[in-house]
Amino acid sequence: MEAVIQKYRGQSLTYGVLDCNLLVLELTDFDLSKIEPYSTLKGGAISIAKATQCNSPTDYIHSLGYKQISPLNAFDGDILIDGIHCGIYLNGSLFGIHKATSTFQFQSLTIEALQQMKVFSK
Repeated sequence: MEAVIQKYRGQSLTYGVLDCNLLVLELTDFDLSKIEPYSTLKGGAISIAKATQCNSPTDYIHSLGYKQISPLNAFDGDILIDGIHCGIYLNGSLFGIHKATSTFQFQSLTIEALQQMKVFSK
């Protein structure tokens, strides 16, 4: 997990190179060479769905044996999904794309914000 976070930390969102779906795929050791190149959000959804044979990030996470848990039980390394955004839970923070800067960074989470997300644990 640390190597994946270090690769993304401080980097700008670039669809098909560094994006939140690729972050989760790398975290779960998916072979990224199976994904057809893309450069848009929509293109990414199509390419990743084809490569993973899953219709959504939630379906992919379930296919790996992750279970959705109560947000209040989130633990380091759990995967967070908030709409179309994905991230990693670590030390009470979300690691993912910061909406204001479009860069990957740690963001503090309130209990209220966490409760709005889907949390998946292995």
